[in-house]
Amino acid sequence: MSIYIDELFIINLVACLFLIELYSSVFDLKAGWKRRLAAAAFGGAVACIRFLFSRLTPLALAAEAAVPVIAFGKMPVKKVLLLVLIKYAFSGLAVPAVSFFGGSAAIIRNGTIYFDISPRIFIVVFLICGALSMTTAKLLRLKRLRHFYTLVITKGGRNVKIKALYDSGNLLKNPYDGTDVVIAEKETLEGLELTGFVLIPYRALGTENGLLKAFKADKIYCVENGKTINNVTVGLSEIRLSKNGGIKALIGPGFFKEES
Repeated sequence: MSIYIDELFIINLVACLFLIELYSSVFDLKAGWKRRLAAAAFGGAVACIRFLFSRLTPLALAAEAAVPVIAFGKMPVKKVLLLVLIKYAFSGLAVPAVSFFGGSAAIIRNGTIYFDISPRIFIVVFLICGALSMTTAKLLRLKRLRHFYTLVITKGGRNVKIKALYDSGNLLKNPYDGTDVVIAEKETLEGLELTGFVLIPYRALGTENGLLKAFKADKIYCVENGKTINNVTVGLSEIRLSKNGGIKALIGPGFFKEES
């Protein structure tokens, strides 16, 4: 079988792009298309080096960890290693997909896969693998967003740590600046210096319209994902948000879309 280095590079570049999109969707990571393309090109080049030069395999394996860093910047080691594991899972998915659609047997050398397949099969396989990967990403994201979160709210140099619940129904926005609103129990925030109040109109399920007293926190830090959001609107709830008192705040989908 003839091996073409340009095909090897393109196959791995496209695979890296899919993985970067998958990773971005699961962990809400932001990156411009130039950084993503640069990271994918780097991953494709590393794969070619691994395939051609067995002696450089350990170095190439270490270099693979740079792919998510190039795409998204500085990251925790656990997230970097997870992307590497996802990459090998993706490769394992591609092999049977190629065989199913009539592709020739794959050549695996130094952990890198090369398929001698037609462009038609190549496109079909990667579209299917990409669709499955993105579907998996959405399911993982939905599962992750059902978790509880620990928030550290800062105002006037003082901090309050509270437990928050992700609530997809919390779509409340500050009409004055368009920011999403985190709803927290008023009594929980008594340790903060609360100033600059505004009234935000809202409509709760089964009740009439009302006005929610709110203020701007200096920042909110989410312990679970290490994300800090500045200049956040916090609405004050006069009632308990949970029967047992364990939940002190509600965060909506917009909380995870803000730039850190």
